[in-house]
Amino acid sequence: MEAPVATSILSLRHGVSYALKGYCHCDTAGPLPKEGQGVSYALKGYCHCDTAGPCLRLDRRILCLKGRLRVLFYLTPPPPDMSAASTTAASTTAAATTAVSSTSTSGSAASSMWNSEGKWIGGIGGCTRRVKMRVAEMIRTRLFTADDFIELHGDSSMTLADLVAGRYMEWRQSHDKSVTQSSPVTVRHLKAQRKDAHGPLTECLKKKFLAGEKVEEGELPKFEVVKSCPQPLIIKDKGSSNILAIRLRIPANLVQVLKETTNKLPKHRAKNHQRGEYTVRHYALWADYSKHPYMSKDYLHDNEAGKGWVEANHALFQHLANELRFWDSNAYKAMFNLPWLNKLIEKGGYHVGQKGNTTRTDIPLQKVGGLWAGLAIYQDQRGSGTPHKDQEDTGEGYNCIVPFGNWHGGDLLLWEINKRIEVEEGYAVFFRGNYLTHNVFNITASQDGGSGRNVVDLFSHINLKRVDQARGRHGRKEVTRALGGTKRKRQSDEQNDK
Repeated sequence: MEAPVATSILSLRHGVSYALKGYCHCDTAGPLPKEGQGVSYALKGYCHCDTAGPCLRLDRRILCLKGRLRVLFYLTPPPPDMSAASTTAASTTAAATTAVSSTSTSGSAASSMWNSEGKWIGGIGGCTRRVKMRVAEMIRTRLFTADDFIELHGDSSMTLADLVAGRYMEWRQSHDKSVTQSSPVTVRHLKAQRKDAHGPLTECLKKKFLAGEKVEEGELPKFEVVKSCPQPLIIKDKGSSNILAIRLRIPANLVQVLKETTNKLPKHRAKNHQRGEYTVRHYALWADYSKHPYMSKDYLHDNEAGKGWVEANHALFQHLANELRFWDSNAYKAMFNLPWLNKLIEKGGYHVGQKGNTTRTDIPLQKVGGLWAGLAIYQDQRGSGTPHKDQEDTGEGYNCIVPFGNWHGGDLLLWEINKRIEVEEGYAVFFRGNYLTHNVFNITASQDGGSGRNVVDLFSHINLKRVDQARGRHGRKEVTRALGGTKRKRQSDEQNDK
């Protein structure tokens, strides 16, 4: 019986650690019984067909090109008087060379999708099928719109899909290796316990924290310490994909701008607060005890200085919003989806005060933190804060803290999930402050001096959501009032001014 000849080029995707699944072509083509798992050795396999025992001995030559393996099976040594077989084997080798060449071309093409600055220039066409599906979903759910890209107005050759793909690929490249940890409790359990303001604290610890007494290290329960690392940290719900906290690095230039602009703010007197001793000011869009939104007292008091600070740090808030947009798109959409309020801001609504008696047409309503409606600026923090939950904040989104300055300690304690997260300058932490009991612990001044520990805490109050959902006849009246009356009245006022 003539020996069969292997003529197939077998392909293996997804890297070198996966099992080879190929076929050899013989009289009765059957699968190879042995599967290779690496590229550092030559696999000698057999195919079993009608003839008893192995009918063909094969060697394997593997070339690894950009995560894809090309495998060539050939006869060793070639059987005698097999000119046809030699011809076939030669054609097989030529085909393998062509396949390797085309794969090399595709590998170099993939690398050419990035420019020297690390920007994706391959558009949507250079992405894999999975990425294309992700981009299509983001556009379909309006996670990204044309308003998010100024480039669309200047370059007609770029489509929305190209720009979304570019931003997604750059984000994925920068967060290639993330560290994921699991929470010992579920989100359902945390939400059920959200009304318990101080969470799992013992009565003794609760009294000491509330009285402002110093709590020693040994009095704390045993937390799992999460050390600082350059990779993003993701803490997920037990047994599901719900994210509870995210820690990641932010660009140094954004932190530098934050430090410089904060130092220029008007001085406020430091006071002892429930969360420690510090200076605090709130720049926020409120709706507390009111049927319409209004700007916070501190923002009105600081006036031009407050406006300048918010404008200078807009890039930081936009960066944080974009990070959340990819990490947890559902939370992003829930925080952004305030149609009545967004329309009011878009149309130029202005501050009318909590009781409607302090009209300031020069102060437009705005979400001060971009995606977040408000923020608190804490300066020169020291000591420990009281463990608490932000029950006035929305439970659908995240709080975000950005610390900066010179200090020691100040780890973020998340009591229900038993995590003690180290947070240094240059990092931001997103966490579910509405149903996670949290505080910072034992902040001490740095011996080098400096500004101490400062932090920007971004949040959105639940009352804004309630006011937005309660729109209707009363809501339309409040919109009209914040805009300065009806359209006819505004036109009449403009004519009188002229």
